[in-house]
Amino acid sequence: MNSDPLPISKNVDTALESVQRVQFSEIPLIGATAAVMTVIALGDMAYLSDTTSRDASYALYLLHWPMVCVFNDFEVEDLKWLVAAMVSCVIFAIAAHLIYERWYLSLSAFPVTALIAVLYALCFLLIVYDGPGNTVDFDAAAAIRAWEPGASSNYSEAQVQQMNDLMEYQLKNTLTIPHCTSTERRGRFRFCRFPPGLGNYTLLIIGNSFALNPGRLLLDHLRPHYGAVSMRPVARCEPLIATNYSGWSGVCDEETHRRFLEDVRRERPDVLVISARYEHPGAPVIGNMTADPLYRFMLSQLRNYEKLVEKKVFILNTLPLLNSPAKVEKTRKLKHLPIEGYIPEAIKENDEPMRRRTTELAKYCDKCVFYDVRPMHLNSDGEFMTVDPVSKLRYFEKSGHYTSVGLKLIEPVFAKLSKDYIRLVNATYPHNILQFRPTAT
Repeated sequence: MNSDPLPISKNVDTALESVQRVQFSEIPLIGATAAVMTVIALGDMAYLSDTTSRDASYALYLLHWPMVCVFNDFEVEDLKWLVAAMVSCVIFAIAAHLIYERWYLSLSAFPVTALIAVLYALCFLLIVYDGPGNTVDFDAAAAIRAWEPGASSNYSEAQVQQMNDLMEYQLKNTLTIPHCTSTERRGRFRFCRFPPGLGNYTLLIIGNSFALNPGRLLLDHLRPHYGAVSMRPVARCEPLIATNYSGWSGVCDEETHRRFLEDVRRERPDVLVISARYEHPGAPVIGNMTADPLYRFMLSQLRNYEKLVEKKVFILNTLPLLNSPAKVEKTRKLKHLPIEGYIPEAIKENDEPMRRRTTELAKYCDKCVFYDVRPMHLNSDGEFMTVDPVSKLRYFEKSGHYTSVGLKLIEPVFAKLSKDYIRLVNATYPHNILQFRPTAT
């Protein structure tokens, strides 16, 4: 069995390769943009005045940030649009300086004072006004805390938007687990030990950011069973898949993958939990399952972990890969569709190929238990819902993590995991697959 991750990564990391191809293919466009910016600057200096460029720089400083915020909110990634925005910022900054700033500087004291008063009043009104049907007395945070799956609601569209926006800003909280003791300095992505639970089993949780969210539910619900407990989350790193990543939140490479294994070897836990999102879950199965290189690599990785664990390896099953809420919302508005729990455009990549692999893995991994949160998302037609169909609140935020509402939705799975813990620790196939289905209301 081939355990070399390099051939596998060629099949798995198509997204990374496509990014690299885009970067090289867009070099001429970037060069053209630089030329356009240079022409604008030279034209500015030659035809306007030798001071306009630096005088307009403050307007550019003020104007570029709203543009950055808008593009960030709408998840705009197309380089052509980003270039157009950059050029537009320069043009608007020059226009703002020539049309407004010069006029403003020519005013006497009284008109300036009156204008400032009017602008302050407008700012205050914009802050207070939060859309039709909403009031400043609406407590979005309290409404989110009070939300329960299946409960009726009567929120206006503006209030729903306010709650969804707030949950986006709550991401830091859902990715931060308190009471972490660590000797590493890696922000939230570091090896942590937590206060012991009430049981006797030693527990180690590893994975990408899903080790934190929804992994935090494991700490809450398995507390009666574990004693010593620790966690190793690594941003965008999959313990079972050869992923590669380098960004603001850290680095995922071969050394990082070895660190997962070193943690398990050092801790020798009774129970290991692998909580990750399965990057590229729609990667097609190549040939029959036993010949599929990704399946073979996953099985090889599991064998490495399995022999270092005393009792069981609990593994979060796969979910579809989702588009960002901003892109889905843009599509919905363009098609004039109502807010629904299910919208096909929300699903970027179906998870059935990866689900076939995990089902096969469950047959041949004696120490494995696969637990599944996907059934909690399915409506009566078997469609995967990313939004609560009643309240219209989102289950996922823009980077694909569960919102506080989404965590409440899947929490019954973790309660069931705790209830059946002793049985699952001793389970073999086919009883090592936990698919908890919500009770119909």
